[in-house]
Amino acid sequence: MLESDRCIECGVDTKKEGYVNRVSYETDTVDAYKCGPCMDTQDGLQLHDQEGNFDGFDEDKYDEYLAERIKYIDAKYPEAKKFREEVNDAEV
Repeated sequence: MLESDRCIECGVDTKKEGYVNRVSYETDTVDAYKCGPCMDTQDGLQLHDQEGNFDGFDEDKYDEYLAERIKYIDAKYPEAKKFREEVNDAEV
């Protein structure tokens, strides 16, 4: 099992950045986190039906956010890309 303090989405080390509001992320192959910025963005893009019930989230806007976040993180923390690749390999 791949265990890490990194964000499953952007790859940032949550001990260095994004610690506040981070959320555990665990599957059969990965035990990591979703950092505060990724979690807050996902929460902010939630969609609701007419009765106010949760109905998913705006994946297109999240994908846009994540592309920009990854550019920022990779420029600041180059090792983040390697972690994201390891996650992809572990979950295949």
